[in-house]
Parts: sequence; structure tokens; C-alpha cells
Amino acid sequence: MTRRASPEDDLESAITDYLALVLPDEVVTFHVPNEGKRSFGQQRKMKRLGMVAGVPDRCFIHNGGVSFIEVKAPKKYCTPVQKDMQERLFNAGANIDVCRSVEEVEHALIGFGIPLKQRVFA
Repeated sequence: MTRRASPEDDLESAITDYLALVLPDEVVTFHVPNEGKRSFGQQRKMKRLGMVAGVPDRCFIHNGGVSFIEVKAPKKYCTPVQKDMQERLFNAGANIDVCRSVEEVEHALIGFGIPLKQRVFA
């Protein structure tokens, strides 16, 4: 039985397609695979290897700066653990935003000062 994609998975996929279109080569981005269910043994191993709860979904590195976006489906909200991590990252000097659409991602990137090859949304 295959697992159906969630609205958040669908949004993540759309964001990945969008970023491939608009980000120049000097911007590095990657998804942080913290989500998902794991067996107790897998979970213990991931924590031992350095996985940290609450880390945002997407990381951007540009011109010596680091920015993060937490992706949430519409009407979904960050957990207390995610909010705490966002505060810690902000206090460490990172840019943070929570986005519920591809359009919000574009606005966040512009706010972070990350250059785009083109804008898709006005």
C-alpha cells in the first residue's frame, strides 16, 4: 500500500519545481528531511547522527548568509518545538519565514535578499 501525498508534500514538490526555475547557481538550497514516521531504531539512529527536531524544511545559503523556510499547508501551524528552533536560529543570525504557498516563498526570498533569475508573482 502506497502512502498518499499530503497537502504539505504537494506544496513542497511545487516549491522544489519553482526554486529550480528561479534560483541562480550562487544560491544553494536543500530540503531538510526531518519529517516522516520512523521506527524507534531508525529514530534513535537519526538522533545519534545529529538530526534535531524542529529544524525548518528548507535551507538557503547565499553570500555567507543562511535562511530557512518552514513549509506549512494552509491552516496548519508550527509546533512549539518548531517555534523554539525558529527562535534559536533567528537569534543565531539566520533569516526565518513560514510559508503556505509558492507565492509566499517568493516573497520570503525577496525579503531575505536572495536574488532570483525571475519573479513569477507580482
